[in-house]
Formats: sequence, C-alpha cells, structure tokens
Amino acid sequence: MEKKYSIQDFLEIKVAAGASFSPDGTQVAYLSNLSGTQQIYVVPRGSGVAQQLTDYEDSISHASFSPTKEEILFGKAQGGNEKTQFFILDLASGAVRPLTHDENAMHRFGGWSRDGKWITYSSNARNGIDFDVYVMNVESGLVEMLFSEGGWCD
Repeated sequence: MEKKYSIQDFLEIKVAAGASFSPDGTQVAYLSNLSGTQQIYVVPRGSGVAQQLTDYEDSISHASFSPTKEEILFGKAQGGNEKTQFFILDLASGAVRPLTHDENAMHRFGGWSRDGKWITYSSNARNGIDFDVYVMNVESGLVEMLFSEGGWCD
C-alpha cells in the first residue's frame, strides 16, 4: 500500500542551508528552521554542538560572516512583508546593529568586499519597483548607488 503524505508532513520538514565560514575558518554559520522559523546557528567546523544565535518571530533570509571580523550580516523582514532589512550580529557581545533603515524597500544581499569594509546589495528603494545595485560602507553606513538602469538587477 502506498503511503499518503499530508501537506502538514511537508510543512514540518526541517532544513539547514546557506553555510558561511568564519574569517579564521573555525566556525560555520547556517540557517535552520529547527525552532519553527529560520534562524542563525553556528557550529564549530569538523564537529561540535550547534548554537542558535537568533530567536526572532520572523525568519532570517540569509546570513554571511564578515571576511575579517567575528560578525554575521543577516537579513530579516518584519511580519512576512518581504521588505528585508540588513543587520550585523557581533558574535562576541551578541549585539545586533541595523544597517538598512528603509522599511518601505526590499534589500537583497550580494556579498562582502575582501577587506570586510563594504557590502554589495540590490534594493528597490529608488522607486519601489526597480532593483538597483548599491555598495555600503559597513562602519559608516555610507551608501552609493552603482547601477540604476531599471529592471531586476543584482
């Protein structure tokens, strides 16, 4: 007899994805929905016990270690509104610092510069429709638009 699965069976599947290595390569950050919503976990490379770093009501969309510091940049939207904002989590203190502040805009992470001073991302902040390409200085918050020709750019 063939087993039948309910939609609930599929909704309860636990996942882990989006691995990112710490600058010294000793830790791996990843996203998992073990707690019910997708959160950031970190585990020592090789073996060890995973530690949950975030516990938000909303899911985390991505997490990426800085290439130079024990910090993780992550994205989170409020209440499922898809308007992802960026934050920096300092692993030593546990402090979370917001990077983007436009709650009317969507932000999609691109990557870090090798020196850890800049990030790239796309956002529809200009007009709410087109995704333009930006760079941001992570320390100062200085933002520069690099490409704004319209459409869905990354």
